[in-house]
Amino acid sequence: MSQRERRIVLWIAIFAFAMRLALVFRPEPRIYSRPYIDDTFYALGCAYHLAHGDGLTCDGVHPTNGIQPLIVFLETPLFVIAAPDKTLGVRLTIALEAVIDAMALFAFASLIGALRRESPKRKLTAPIIGALLWLALFNIFRQEMNGLETGLYAFLILITLNFYTRMRRPSAPLKQWAILGVILALLVLARIDAVFLIVGFILIELFRNKLRALLPLFVMGMMSILVSSPWWIFNYLTFGSIMPQSGQSEAIGVQLTTNLFSGTVALADILSAFFYFPYGDYAPWIHWVWFISVPAIILGLICTLKLVQKIKTDYNLRPLAPLAIASIGFVIFYGGFFAAWWFLYRYFHPIRILWTLLFAIGLESMIAILPGLKQVPRWILRGFGSAILLVALWFNANRYIANFTTDDVYPGYLIGKWALEHPTLRIGMEQSGTAGFVAPNVFNLDGKVNPDALAARKSGEIGKYIANMKFDYLADWELIVNTLVDKAKSAGAIYVRDSTIRTMVRYRRAP
Repeated sequence: MSQRERRIVLWIAIFAFAMRLALVFRPEPRIYSRPYIDDTFYALGCAYHLAHGDGLTCDGVHPTNGIQPLIVFLETPLFVIAAPDKTLGVRLTIALEAVIDAMALFAFASLIGALRRESPKRKLTAPIIGALLWLALFNIFRQEMNGLETGLYAFLILITLNFYTRMRRPSAPLKQWAILGVILALLVLARIDAVFLIVGFILIELFRNKLRALLPLFVMGMMSILVSSPWWIFNYLTFGSIMPQSGQSEAIGVQLTTNLFSGTVALADILSAFFYFPYGDYAPWIHWVWFISVPAIILGLICTLKLVQKIKTDYNLRPLAPLAIASIGFVIFYGGFFAAWWFLYRYFHPIRILWTLLFAIGLESMIAILPGLKQVPRWILRGFGSAILLVALWFNANRYIANFTTDDVYPGYLIGKWALEHPTLRIGMEQSGTAGFVAPNVFNLDGKVNPDALAARKSGEIGKYIANMKFDYLADWELIVNTLVDKAKSAGAIYVRDSTIRTMVRYRRAP
């Protein structure tokens, strides 16, 4: 980036940090409701217990590896500082997420600048556009600030690609390949599916340099394995598998049709950049219209404005090829082998990073091309562009502001507060992240952080597990808890409906 671009992007990053940091100062119920999600509190629970010397456990009872380790290790000191105030610890983790997100914004703009063949003379350049998109897009905000590993993962992906773009030449010294291996090791520790990006690097380098790539790739691979190996050894020796318990849990009950349906909508959301398909009960054909229309509009603009030729002239996009290959891997793996279709938006976040980068470059090219389109009056172009911009700003700002104004408190938090008031009761939940973090007498039943529940689910004996544990209450979303109650009944444990807390239902064990 030029000095001017770097200065502007730095100010945008500072503003983004301030916006994210403002989330720290909300009332406690909102802290536990948005933008953090239920699974966030599994990781925070592990960080809390690790900070208090309990080892790697989410509930203080069951050892677990059902987390991505790097973000937990970064958050652990924050709970040491906050002790014994859990909520203060959560607030500090939001501040950490804000720092990481601001650095990711700068790295994103820096990567765009590194891909450019020469600096343009116009004022609104792609790095600045990219920084503004990262700042404003709610689709990015809700993934970067969800409290899980996603923000750290995105930042490390951008650091990796920045480094690779600058060292990408046949004569790059082995020292640089070793450094790349260390960065990739951290990336895998941030999230295990980064192995797809490593595969992308290997395939691209073998294609580019053939046998000359073997030694650099060997150095890169060995450094990556050495740095990350303590985690894999710990997993295997402690749990008998390097696959996290959360991954094993989410691989149970894959529904390909549902994954296909949800995956296509998630990809259309990514392509739309500014918007996402609203939640709610809509006819399936409306989802398919969204999936078909968004790519069609994008393709139409690309072809009409001949953007590909313009972008290829101004940018060298080849360093992005490993991420493009990894993106294909994410779609195949999560679409075909994971049951948690509702997380596809998060699992596809690297694809969103790739597309947003291309989108920023494309917008720069459109701004350069549109004034020369004589067949369309300029006032129409300005009017249409202004209308889209205003709608996009309203859509994204409205959803960001909801984090400060909503009264829609997450019911898992309310169940946790209720459980905290009744410490002698034992409550079982599948979606136990928030409630279990708030109250130690809430236990996980979906197996993400409870190896005993995971074993029961794998063997089809979760009902027997519930009966043996003699939970006083079962609670969760109605569809989930009803299934648990039915399975417990088949094992001889009878639960009767007790009450509803917002959209979650409690069942108590019959005498």
